[in-house]
Amino acid sequence: MRYADDSVLGFQSEWDAKSFLNELGNRLKQFGLTLHEDKTRLIYFGRFTKSNLQRLGGGKPATLRGIKTYLLKHRHDAVLEQLKWLKRVVQGHMNYFSVPGNSRRINAFRTAVQKIWYKSLKRRSQRSRLNWKKFCAFVNTVLPKVRVLHPWPEKRFDVKHSRQEPYALAVYVRICAGGVG
Repeated sequence: MRYADDSVLGFQSEWDAKSFLNELGNRLKQFGLTLHEDKTRLIYFGRFTKSNLQRLGGGKPATLRGIKTYLLKHRHDAVLEQLKWLKRVVQGHMNYFSVPGNSRRINAFRTAVQKIWYKSLKRRSQRSRLNWKKFCAFVNTVLPKVRVLHPWPEKRFDVKHSRQEPYALAVYVRICAGGVG
């Protein structure tokens, strides 16, 4: 039994994405397969995501909104429990998106998480003495540092798939049928 998962496809327009998703579902049905409803979704991405979502009334991108919602629900949990969860979120984000050339975006994500957590902690008490400078010093020691975790695509490809076929070095024999060659 084989599974195909973790596919990310990019489309120019929302209509193209919805059309493809519909056709993919129909094609998989022909083979008795289905898409997992909870794991299949359409998301906005790209450099205009934030402004487009604000224009449409969506607010922050999904991951940051989810982090904010979680921290609001767990506002009065122990700071170490929140930290443990946030470490996993940031590390998971880096594991997936930390490719060469994406360090600025990963750092922006980490900073956004840091700001959301700071605001959440400040709202725990009306007399909070937490200040941004001390908080940043603390967070920079405990949250994972931004670094590239994946090699360039050509390096990844070379490691997994040899550019030459196994028989490429074999000497071919010329066969002449029915005569003297």
